[in-house]
Order: sequence, then structure tokens, then C-alpha cells
Amino acid sequence: MPTYLRNINLQLFVATMAPLGFFYKKGEGGGILDITLLIYVILYVMVAYNMLIKKEKLNLMKYDVIVYLVLVVMSFSLLYTPEPMAGLVKFMKFTVMGIGMIYILRSFIKNKDDITKFYRYFVFNSFVVQMLILIDFAANKFPVGRYKYHGVHPIATAMLGATTLLIVILLFSAKKMKFSATLILILTSATILIIGASKGPILSIAVTLFLMVRGLKKVNLKLVLILGGILIALLNLSVVQKYTEFLTDRITNTAESESSAVRLNLYDQAERIFYEKPLTGAGMGTLREYPHNLFLEVVAENGILLGFMLIIVLLMVCKSYVGFLLNKSVDINYSLSLSLVIMSFISLMVSWTYVDQKYLYMGLGTLIMVHGSLYAQPKNDIQMLISSEKALRTTTL
Repeated sequence: MPTYLRNINLQLFVATMAPLGFFYKKGEGGGILDITLLIYVILYVMVAYNMLIKKEKLNLMKYDVIVYLVLVVMSFSLLYTPEPMAGLVKFMKFTVMGIGMIYILRSFIKNKDDITKFYRYFVFNSFVVQMLILIDFAANKFPVGRYKYHGVHPIATAMLGATTLLIVILLFSAKKMKFSATLILILTSATILIIGASKGPILSIAVTLFLMVRGLKKVNLKLVLILGGILIALLNLSVVQKYTEFLTDRITNTAESESSAVRLNLYDQAERIFYEKPLTGAGMGTLREYPHNLFLEVVAENGILLGFMLIIVLLMVCKSYVGFLLNKSVDINYSLSLSLVIMSFISLMVSWTYVDQKYLYMGLGTLIMVHGSLYAQPKNDIQMLISSEKALRTTTL
């Protein structure tokens, strides 16, 4: 077997496929043969193997208290929801495929290098999916509009492009990715982001890159010049010009667009449900359509208590961001994890739903591990050095 294949961490590689299952099944299918579900079954079997066969412990951290409280409040809302089946399905998706990813990664990641490796694997798997989308896009003769890859919603498509683009830029900045690979991935990811034509992902990556500019080292002039030249050449193509006009019109005429009117109506529905039962919410699964706003979705179904817990989580992310700004050295794992969490939360304020936003739980899983090990590691290293020194002295004597 080739060396590079032997060096692949299969558990981490499979974990990066979880948020892409929706694309593998082309947004369709479900039940026992659901591809995403099968991927998670494999992941949980791997976790069981680590714990039962390899006798590895799943370490618990102080941040887990928030997770347990959230699950308790959500499970309680299942007792009074008017849609018990829909509520149970939503709760299970959040628990098994959302929160579960945090603990899956905790079982798989052994050291700091594994975090970087995890995100590199994601970029590879994302590129495979991107090529499938682009081939289908070309086969349909480059249609102008929000491109829908079979049954996949354009928001998911655009978010895939935004997430990959963000990770690639950070990896290249930290010299963890080759120039040629970076150039190709920036082009494909940006294209996926554009043809998805969703304002939420575009806004989220723009704001995140601005906030995380400290994590970016000096600008690579060669890369900028090549990308600039390619952009100028592409803008001369009629199909690109049409898409540019469509995207510009969609962004600038937000107030008059049909999607904005629909979204405002969903906001009103969620607000009315919340005001009817502000303390407990109406129960999991009450909202037949998610309102494209994280706070409204949470408080409408689970009330003020869960909304307060969400604020605590956001404050913890803000504290992590302040720590990132004050940290003298820029750690690539810190940058990757924090930026993914920030971008996910921003996108959830204007689009999508927290149940299907698996990138958020990827970022939270690795960010919690960074905070659990990044600062503790030097102390462990010092203790190991002291022990080694004592052992050396004893041997010498």
C-alpha cells in the first residue's frame, strides 16, 4: 500500500463526509437508506470501537454542561409540542447529527495536527462534490439564477462554497496548502458560492474574513495577480456577465425581492408563536418552515430559557474571539475552528436552520478541543520535561 494511503486517518476522513451526505444523495431519499444516516452509523461504530476495543476514554469538559442543559430543555418541549413526530425527528437530527459531531471528533482527534488534517480532508471531499456540481451545472448549459443541484437547496450549495473557500484561504495563509491546489480550490469554491447565489453565505464569509484578518498572514501577491487576471478574462464572457448582473441585482434589491417578502412573513409567524408562549415556546417541530433566523427559531419552539442559553454560547464564542485577538501567536487550528463557528452563526442569523448546519458543529467540536488542549499542552510538556530530567539524574547517579 502506498505511504500516503497508510498515513490517512480513516476516522477523520469519514467524519468530513458527514456534512456532504446531502449532496451525495442529491437532496433526495431518506429512511433507513439515507446516505447521511449511514455515514453517521459508521462514525458511531468507529467511536464504539475506540471506546470498547481500544479502551480509549471520551473526555468530558466543562463546556459540556451547556450541551446537557440544552438537550434537557429541548427534550422537555417534546412533551407539549403539537407536532410530536416532527419534533422528535428534529430533536434526533440535532442530537445525533449535530451535537453528536462534537463528541465524534473528540473521540477521533488525538493531537493538534489531527485538527489540521481534519480540515484538509474536508477540503478534499468538498472538492469532489464541487466537481460533481460544476459538471451538472455545465451539462445544464450554465443556467442563470439560483442553481439547484438536483434536490439540494441553493443555500446548502452556496454554504459549501463559502465554507471551503474560508478553510482554503486560512490553510494557504498558514502554509498548509500548496499554491496550485489553493488556486484551483479558490476558483471552484468561489464558483459554487456564486451559482448558489444565496445572500446569507456571501454575507457570512465576507464578515468572517474581515473579523479573522489577524489569522491571515501576508498576502500572496502572485496568487492575487493570477486570480485577478482570471477574473478579468472571465468577465469578458457573456455567461459570466449575465450571472454577475443577476447576482448584483439580487444583492442590491434585497428589500424588493420575493425571497425577502417570504422571509419576513416567516419572521412574523415565528414571532406570533413566541408571544403566545414566551417562557416555554410552542414545542420542537412547531415551525413547519424554519424562519431563517436562529434566535426566532429557538425561542419560538423552546422559549426564553433556551434563548438565554444561546446567548451564553454566543458570549463564549465572543470571549474566544477576544482571546484570539490577544494571543501573540496565531494558531492555525484556533483560526480554522473559530472562523468556522463565527461564519456558521452569522449565516444562521439570516438563512438556514441550526439542525442542518453541520459546519457549526464541526467548528464547535474542534474549537472546544483547541481550548481544552492549546493552553494546557505547555503545562503537560513542562511536567514531562521535569519527569524526564529527574529520571536522567537518577540514571546518571
